[in-house]
This record gives sequence, C-alpha cells and structure tokens, in this order.
Amino acid sequence: MAILGESGSGKSTLFHVLTGAVKPDGGAVIYNGEKLNTDGKVNGKGIFGIIFQEGNLLKGLTVSDNLSICQSDVRRQQDVLSSLGIDKYSRSKTGKISGGEMQRVAIARALLDECEILLADEPTGSLDEKNGRKVMEVLKEISREKLVLLITHNTEFADEYADSIVRLKG
Repeated sequence: MAILGESGSGKSTLFHVLTGAVKPDGGAVIYNGEKLNTDGKVNGKGIFGIIFQEGNLLKGLTVSDNLSICQSDVRRQQDVLSSLGIDKYSRSKTGKISGGEMQRVAIARALLDECEILLADEPTGSLDEKNGRKVMEVLKEISREKLVLLITHNTEFADEYADSIVRLKG
C-alpha cells in the first residue's frame, strides 16, 4: 500500500505516529483491535519493521554487524541477505557498498526484526531510477507475504508497484 502526498501533507507525521516516535494529538492507532502504545508496540510486541530513507546503517560496521543489532543468528542473516541478492556483502563495510545495496541491507534489517508490517519511508528517495526499481521490486515481492506500507511522493512507483494507494492532502 502506497501512502502518497506532497511535502507538508502529513506523510512523515503519520510515519512517526505509527512508529511511536510521536504521540498523536488525538485519537489512537488501533492494530487488530489493540491500541498501539507510544513506543510503537502492541502488548510489548513491535509491529513495524522500519526502512528509513537513508537506511540508517552504521557505516563503520560490516553488513553482518549492522544486522546483528536485530538478529545475531548469522545463518538467518545470510538467508535474508541471499533472498535480497546481497549475501556476498555480509563482510563488507556498509560505507563501501552502493546506495541500492545499502537500502537492501536496511530492508534485510527490518525483515530480521520479524515484524508484521514493513513501513518504508521514501526508500527510493536517494537512489537513481535503476536502483530505485530494484528496491521496489524487492518490496513488491515482500508484499506477497506481509503488509508493506510505502510512504512516498513518487507517483510513478506507487502506480506501478502498489496494490492500493492512499493520498494525503495537506
């Protein structure tokens, strides 16, 4: 599901409310009949795996070290990296791989978090079109197994890859 909107329409605010980084001014976020806590969890369980626009990886660490923050099982890491086509980079420093590869590492980290919903905030915003399409294809594949919420301003990608679109107006 793509969440589209121009700058100032509330996309980032929605992202921050869903992740628990910002408390809503009113109302509540309900997931499967349960209220989402201000820490982005329901009954102590994290719901969202988060992919930030810039990946938020620690560039001085290897890909595997970055993934170990969420999942220390190296075999599980390799399985997820392999599914994303980047297993050969597990020992590479994240500062030495391309932007598209870094975004796939960020996706791997979110998947290793064993979330129920993958929340992607402008995951192609800093990528060229070729790498942006690779990331969108990965997200489309993931959406066959779990809900992917894509926050974007890229109407072309939303129209091409999303099964449904929510448009926010500022």
